[in-house]
Amino acid sequence: MKSKLILLACIFYLGACQSDTGNKAKIYFDLKGFIDAQIKLLDKTKPAVLKTVIVGDKKEVKTIKDIDWAKELELFLQADINKSAYSQSYDNLSENGLKWYSLKIGEKIPVKKLVIQLNDEDIPVQIEAIIQTDNNLYSSEKKLQMNCENGHIKSYFIEGYQKVILGDKKTFKILGVMQ
Repeated sequence: MKSKLILLACIFYLGACQSDTGNKAKIYFDLKGFIDAQIKLLDKTKPAVLKTVIVGDKKEVKTIKDIDWAKELELFLQADINKSAYSQSYDNLSENGLKWYSLKIGEKIPVKKLVIQLNDEDIPVQIEAIIQTDNNLYSSEKKLQMNCENGHIKSYFIEGYQKVILGDKKTFKILGVMQ
């Protein structure tokens, strides 16, 4: 019984010692913070979006007002590279008005590139990312682009493919334009 209590105490102690990435300084541009703020704003304002979806050779275009923004912008959240495990994984090619992070050779992380063009107030004007996954069973690539004006999303575009080992390559494109 005593050994179980000691083990339990050790587990709680180790859990308390783990770093909280929310309180750490961001090494790279805070993409997650920006996208989370956009999601809150969009959930509040509920803009209509002219959305075009192309899967394979099938195309659908419609105006949508009721959107789950967390789900809609999930891939942009996946492009966030501010994780402690990634702190040495990217070459920082940034310069004034441009944040450019490129995955170092030999690193095996899905986000291959993240480029953010900023205005004079360091607010994103355009965000681009490439996310790739490749293993024995599955491969995919997603190219993301978001255009902003005055700190608000004006349009977003996602293009990519998914391929399961024994299946055909499935391509898709998604374009959303705020109305």
